[in-house]
Amino acid sequence: MTLRSIVQTFGRNRSGHGDLRGEMKTSLAGLKQLRGLAVAQVAPLPIQLILSLLTAAALVPSERGSAVLVVSSGAIGGSVLFGSFHVGAVAALKVGDRRAFRRVTGCVIGLSATSLALATWVEMAQPRGLGLYSADNLLLILLGLALYVPYLFVIRTMQGVGSVASYRTLSLLFSGLYAGGAAITLVPMGIRTSDAVTLPWLVSLLLSLIVALCLFQGTLRSVQLPVRNSLLSPVQSVRASLAAHIGSVSQQIAYRSDLFLLGIFSTAAPIGVYTLAVSLGELVWVVAEIMALSVFADDEIRIGVHWRERVQRRLQAVFLITAGVAGLMFAGAAVLLLKVLPAYATSFPLLLILLPGMVLASGSRVILAAFTARDERTMLLLAAAGTLVLTAIYVPVIAAWGIFGAAAASVVVYVGQYVLLRRLWSRATAGTNAGIRPDKNPVIHANGQS
Repeated sequence: MTLRSIVQTFGRNRSGHGDLRGEMKTSLAGLKQLRGLAVAQVAPLPIQLILSLLTAAALVPSERGSAVLVVSSGAIGGSVLFGSFHVGAVAALKVGDRRAFRRVTGCVIGLSATSLALATWVEMAQPRGLGLYSADNLLLILLGLALYVPYLFVIRTMQGVGSVASYRTLSLLFSGLYAGGAAITLVPMGIRTSDAVTLPWLVSLLLSLIVALCLFQGTLRSVQLPVRNSLLSPVQSVRASLAAHIGSVSQQIAYRSDLFLLGIFSTAAPIGVYTLAVSLGELVWVVAEIMALSVFADDEIRIGVHWRERVQRRLQAVFLITAGVAGLMFAGAAVLLLKVLPAYATSFPLLLILLPGMVLASGSRVILAAFTARDERTMLLLAAAGTLVLTAIYVPVIAAWGIFGAAAASVVVYVGQYVLLRRLWSRATAGTNAGIRPDKNPVIHANGQS
């Protein structure tokens, strides 16, 4: 079985009810799955916003900055490190290949164990670190990686085999436990250090992983694994996972590498101010997330003749709505940051710098969703490569101008990525009104989004 057929198998059977290309538009089950995915993607955002505001109200910028650095580095690092191994796992489950499933699962366990071993070494050796990445912070980050990698693998695999309800429940459980735990440490317990945020994060990860493993056992029992000879070589299953991971990694680096570099070149207080502005600005992406999911559910986009026109209408709608949300965010942030949270007043000009680029980036998500739905792999690879090249601007600009340089460089990356995607869009749609080419077979991206 080839790499292409592995990914195609995953794309055809993702819902657990057959070919999504027909069912997501016509069946009630497909609509419920889309709604479940939308809830799982969007519902945690208000919880995260509340947590951001709570930490801003309770902690001074330096303590908030230290906490955000640890939590975000652990979460982003985990998202990059886990390699989308769930793609190979789902492909193996769909064809009943136990050997390939065990191999992919072993890779995930190995990554988690390596992170735990490194955490043990950091605790014993107490290395000097780099910037804000001190031994204490590295220890917490590595512990988070050891938990977050298997957690992501489990919930994404359940999502891939059709257990969307479990995926939604676990996503909300983790967000709720984390926010609730931080609220308890910050308010009733009155802890005013970064530990008030980082420790609830680790505990919520641990508890969520335990629950996820319990649910995963039931999911595996419900999946029929016919006894047959191995269909996927271990190398093929791992390659399928890494191939699907390329696009999401480029997005993570493009949108999050500023934080890692600030951890090296800046101090904790500016990071606390900057990340609050980013958290507020990311609210404009709620609509883009829902719109990207809707692209996958639309037959006319995935295999239809007039898919370009439909995507163009989605782009117009997402720009109109996100621009309106950005306007409301501007008005609300002026009061919140300048009057209610004066210690974070610098977040307001940072937000003003970021918002135009974030509105434009919402369109990038829709285009990436369309490329992924139509299996435009060459376009996705070119977009990923171009985005990674753009992120090089972060290093000199952040080193020279700190958080304002990070905000300006982020806008350059957002705008540059959108311009690149529009050019690729023109190239992909030039000279044809036809639907999908005969050799195409649309797939759903590993994480259900662009």
